[in-house]
Parts: sequence; C-alpha cells; structure tokens
Amino acid sequence: MRHLTLQEQTSMILDGWHIIDKLYEEYAKSLGLTYIGLSVLNAIYGMPENCTQKAICERTHLPKQSVNGIIRSLWEQGYVKMKETDSDRRNKIIRFSKSGRDYADRTIGRLLKKEEKVVAQLTYRERQIMIGFLEKTGNSIEECIQAGQSGRKVLKEV
Repeated sequence: MRHLTLQEQTSMILDGWHIIDKLYEEYAKSLGLTYIGLSVLNAIYGMPENCTQKAICERTHLPKQSVNGIIRSLWEQGYVKMKETDSDRRNKIIRFSKSGRDYADRTIGRLLKKEEKVVAQLTYRERQIMIGFLEKTGNSIEECIQAGQSGRKVLKEV
C-alpha cells in the first residue's frame, strides 16, 4: 500500500470537513433554516442562562450582523425573548420562549442526540486524538492566516 502525499492527505482532510459542513447545511435546510440559523439556534440552546449576542458571536465565530439578523428573525417568529441586562441596557439576555424551547428541542435536541450517537462510536482515545487534532489544526491555520495578514512568511517546512 502506497503512502499518500501531503497534498493528498490535506485534500482528504479538507474534503471531510466540507462534507460534514454540507451535511449540517442539508439538515438546516430540511428545517427551513440556513446553516448560520442552525448555528445560532444551537448556541442559544447551549447557553440557556447567560446567552447574549456577543456570547453567540464568540461561540459560533459568526459576524455580529449575521447573528443579529437571525436573532431578530427568531424574535419575530416568537421563538426568543430578549431582556436588557442590568449592567448595560444595550446588551440583552436572549432566552427561548415556550414555543422556541419546543422548537429547539425538536431541532437542536434531536441533532445533539444524533451527534452523541456518532461520537460514541469512537473510543475514548480516538475522541481525545480528534480533539487534539482539531485544536492543533485550528491554531495552526489561525497562525498562518494571521502571519499572512501581517506580511510575514506564511508557511514553513515541517
């Protein structure tokens, strides 16, 4: 069996990520959502107590404008309520309404159960390796992009 080249391995890794993203996009579409909408809904679901637009942006890595548009849409549909924080009236705590919680349970809750089932098929060691791989890869890509933006040499031989 021949060894794959670095270029072939890179392509396979990135293809895998894109396939997973596409699957989430398709799931979102089946619910009448966009991928971004699904991501925001998931973030609110995961932060039931102290969910703010800023926290959603930090968790999803999405721009404030995109998050704001999704939150506004969820609010208009009656799925979320917003309450000003005591410390800064410009910041609002975002919480599901009763109908929003039911909707999120049917969509995000179902998705989370499926994700857990998939991840449970991996051994503990495999999950730890994957976590390390994702952290290392994400950090390295961030460093390369930042270096490219500052004009420094972007890639170096390993």
